[in-house]
Amino acid sequence: MISKEAESGQKISSSVFEITGMHCSSCVSRVEKNLLSLKGVEKASINLVTGLARIEYDSQITGPAELKKVIENTGYKAKLINEIEQKSISETTKKTSKNYLTEIKLIVSVILTVIVVFISMGKMAGLELPLSDFHRNILLAAISLPVFVWCGWEFHAGAISSALRGSTDMNTLISIGTSAAYFFSLIQIIFPVEIGANTSTMFDSSVTIITIILIGRYIEKRATQLAGKELFKIVSMRPPLAHIEINGQIEDIPAQELGPGDIVVVHPGEKVPLDGIIIEGSGSIDESLVTGESMPVSKGIGETVTGGTTNVSGLFKMRVTKKAGDTFLSRVVRAVQEAQASKPQIGKIADKIASVFVPAVLGISIFTFLMWMIAGGENRFPTGFTTAISVLVIACPCALGLATPAAISVAVGRAAKMGVFIRRGEILEKLPRADIFAFDKTGTLTISRPRVFHVQTIQNYKPSSLLTLAASVESGSSHPFSIAINHEAKKIGQNFLEAKSIESIPGKGMSAIIDNEWVHVGSEKYMEMKNIQINELMGDSLRFQEEGKSVVFVAHNSKAIGFIVFEDPIREEAPRVISEIKKGGFRTLLLSGDSENACKFVQRKLGIDEYHARLLPDEKSKIIAEIQKSGKKVAMIGDGINDAPALAIASSGSIAISTSENITLENADAGLKGTSLEAITKFLNLSKKTIRVIKQNFFWAFIYNIIAIPVAGGILYPFTGIILDPIISACAMSLSSISVVLSSLRLKWFNLA
Repeated sequence: MISKEAESGQKISSSVFEITGMHCSSCVSRVEKNLLSLKGVEKASINLVTGLARIEYDSQITGPAELKKVIENTGYKAKLINEIEQKSISETTKKTSKNYLTEIKLIVSVILTVIVVFISMGKMAGLELPLSDFHRNILLAAISLPVFVWCGWEFHAGAISSALRGSTDMNTLISIGTSAAYFFSLIQIIFPVEIGANTSTMFDSSVTIITIILIGRYIEKRATQLAGKELFKIVSMRPPLAHIEINGQIEDIPAQELGPGDIVVVHPGEKVPLDGIIIEGSGSIDESLVTGESMPVSKGIGETVTGGTTNVSGLFKMRVTKKAGDTFLSRVVRAVQEAQASKPQIGKIADKIASVFVPAVLGISIFTFLMWMIAGGENRFPTGFTTAISVLVIACPCALGLATPAAISVAVGRAAKMGVFIRRGEILEKLPRADIFAFDKTGTLTISRPRVFHVQTIQNYKPSSLLTLAASVESGSSHPFSIAINHEAKKIGQNFLEAKSIESIPGKGMSAIIDNEWVHVGSEKYMEMKNIQINELMGDSLRFQEEGKSVVFVAHNSKAIGFIVFEDPIREEAPRVISEIKKGGFRTLLLSGDSENACKFVQRKLGIDEYHARLLPDEKSKIIAEIQKSGKKVAMIGDGINDAPALAIASSGSIAISTSENITLENADAGLKGTSLEAITKFLNLSKKTIRVIKQNFFWAFIYNIIAIPVAGGILYPFTGIILDPIISACAMSLSSISVVLSSLRLKWFNLA
């Protein structure tokens, strides 16, 4: 559950529930409507494919218990999910007794249906049983009863539950259609009446409809599980057991029981159990399922490792830094859950239709029967009865209900595989509609780790000697420039000297006594404070600063001896990413707190359309707000920390980038962790293709129902003499739902380059 303070002072919270028993968009629409009618509920969004519901509410007015009660009073089972990863792998991958019962019902239904159809159609094939019509119909009724009552009970129970609550759904249509056929056939046995030229029963239609729809739902369920399986891939990344060191002894305990401070041993080929820091040894870490990067990363003492990644080679000990619920993996799972439960604006079309779809189909079915009774001639009753049942079973609100969530579930999983973790599914719809892509500089377009680019000295002073002095002064500092200096000095094999009487002014520089002489390292202003002249160096230093680089001066014994130039390297792929975005017709904007020269250099290097420099975090959001007031839509890509206000206000979606395990998703619609920026262009292409697939799904679902319902009603009969058999109608309905899911699964294999 995630909470945030609303501007009004309300405490707006978000919870995710797992709902079971829903089968169509009517079910979804009814649950959402009832949830929204509860006081304090701000938003309710349900994904039919995953069964996940994301509900936002004022926690001062209502809470999870009340939400669960509303869902269950609507006729469905609900379970609050704080951490889907807490489910054991066996629960998500192994068959349960309920799964086996479903398969047994399906097998029984198929076998008995084949027997019923054989007996019913045997006469046509010359294989009629030596029985009278009466005894044959009694036998058909007996064999059909288990299929109608036991195998088809989920339809009847659902219809009854809906009726008791004054509503209808897909189960209503199936139950009424199969019940009408079955009970009509019973009446024909007890009170055989010749209706026109037809006195046959419809047991075969009743059981075949049930069997076909059960098969369709089974295939649909398997397909939808495939659509959402990326979430369970992420869940299964964490190993069930961990090797913990206790008093020098190694014991195996459940990874879930680990806590901050525990020492864990990770062998080659094993998964890292939780987030932590390496304290001994080293390893080559495969982070592909977390970051999308295929090449293993070498990590040693002091470096962080992420739970769920794989130690390809090497052996190391790590200290756990996060409990199970706070790890990167846990945050990703929560983000994916929320994304799969969310619903883009386009998906709300189905909600509006679903509220009237089933009642409308019932009305059309009754109208069809009455019209045939009035104008159907000699066979008006059997024809009217058959077409009325066909209308009921051919109508498919499932296809409409699956059009959006199936595509969203596949897209969220595909994005996660690329290292883009979606929190709000709406970004898939909003991102392609952006007019401007705004980028932060440091940590987004650059790697955010300064490195020494050049060392310049005066007179005959050696660059290596200057680095040694600077590194000795800065050895105890954690400033990025200090780390870069120390790294460069170590790289060229310099030994640090003993520094005494260390002085430091944050943001300006440091001083220390080395070999009884003062050494100063710092900015131009710091040198002025120390009364050190740097005029001789200013010309060359300005040249580097105009290229967007940073300069730190070094003085020895009150005399400037040179300067160190730092660069924050532009990501190798950044030029390609900006170019691809501009080719898509989008404008690009750079928003940075860095200097004018640094921003101008990056703008020129990458071909960015416009830039704003020396901005505070709130100033970035103000610029975006002003642009959006003019009617333009802005998508923001930033580091998720100091860019939080800008990420939160972007109207066309926001992506937070992080190169550490501390990815921030609270203020962004999606997060990109430690992977190439090219994932952004791939994600943009995925968004475009997802919306295209959703629109295609809607088109074919609409076309199917618009054509199928009149055909089932007999509209072609005056021209072709064709009356659609209810069995054919049931096949068409099942295929319609399956086709929507299969259409959505295409997103798993689209080329996004």
